[in-house]
Amino acid sequence: MAKKNRSTKGNSQYKEDVLFFRMSVFFALCGVMIFFFIHLRDTVDLASDLYIMSKKLSYRIIASVLALASIAYFVLCRIKKKDESEKTFSSANIAAIVCYVTCGFLYWGTTYSPRYDALITLTVAFTLLYFIYNIYHRDFFAYSASNLVFLSTAWLFSRRGLKFVIASALFLALCAYMCFYTYKVSAKLKGKKDKCIFEPVFFSFVLTVLFISLSKFIGVPFITSSVTMIAIIAQYVLGGIYYTVKLIREAK
Repeated sequence: MAKKNRSTKGNSQYKEDVLFFRMSVFFALCGVMIFFFIHLRDTVDLASDLYIMSKKLSYRIIASVLALASIAYFVLCRIKKKDESEKTFSSANIAAIVCYVTCGFLYWGTTYSPRYDALITLTVAFTLLYFIYNIYHRDFFAYSASNLVFLSTAWLFSRRGLKFVIASALFLALCAYMCFYTYKVSAKLKGKKDKCIFEPVFFSFVLTVLFISLSKFIGVPFITSSVTMIAIIAQYVLGGIYYTVKLIREAK
């Protein structure tokens, strides 16, 4: 029995070491990509070459096939219920990295003046989501993912053009779904499926809709898109403090 307990303890420690390695790699990749975007912004020739390459149909097909293959591998591992906790990189890690690079590559081919600030923000946001997923409970991860969708929606409403109008409408519907999804995750963790409970995501959703309405449709002068996004980020930070305190209390 003692030998089995030692084996279980050692196996658990190995899994923690693997997770720490993965998080370290993702943190390093985030730093590399931020440096790459800053360098790309200041190097016109490299940005032009990448734009020409991303416009070619053959490269787009290759990138899309790789992304779909990584997703298929992830789904296959989920169907077979493989335990990937001891692997250096899981199928989810591989799919996330491949899809991130593919989406960035395809985005580059759709515009000659990409938004570097948006790319850097999304890179940092995705890395933080990965850390939150592995450190906090699932309710804070759902809350964080929802706020990323809210922030993206506010950004889309600040842009002009038919494709942004369509994307804004779709993301607004996604905001409502993410709000419901976060509520269900929190209710499941609390064991109160049949009871109405207030969640911070409700306030985030109402605040997002309110500021978008004031800035985009009503046209309040001092409520700009920048103010809207700052407000969303500020309330998310407050929500993060709430979930952190909650996690510390549960750990005691």
